[in-house]
Amino acid sequence: MTGCAVAMYMVTSISPVHAETPRDQAQAFANCIGRYTALRDHGWLIGQNNPVAETRRALFEDLLEAVLEDARRDGLSGPELLNTRISAKLAQSRLLHMAQMGPESAHAARAQAMAYREMRACDAMVLGS
Repeated sequence: MTGCAVAMYMVTSISPVHAETPRDQAQAFANCIGRYTALRDHGWLIGQNNPVAETRRALFEDLLEAVLEDARRDGLSGPELLNTRISAKLAQSRLLHMAQMGPESAHAARAQAMAYREMRACDAMVLGS
């Protein structure tokens, strides 16, 4: 994994443990929306429909909507929220691409593990996951 990809991964990782304020919660939910969007889109590209990804994406959109008003009062702007979603989607897309098409099996395995860990972090925010 390149240094740029690692930096992108680190910048877009928002742990649910740190989601203490409505602003933090909104960013964590937006992060998960972006990651599930990437998972859904990746499935389309490789010919594997992923209804779970679409269901989870919709769930995180509902969660975001629930905290959005309070997050805006905390100073979260629309462009900042959109940037979080897009950055997370790009980071997850890159991990999924590297896992699927990586030239070296060690890189592909690390990318797969990181992609899975990110999705589990999102799932951990939802009871019953």
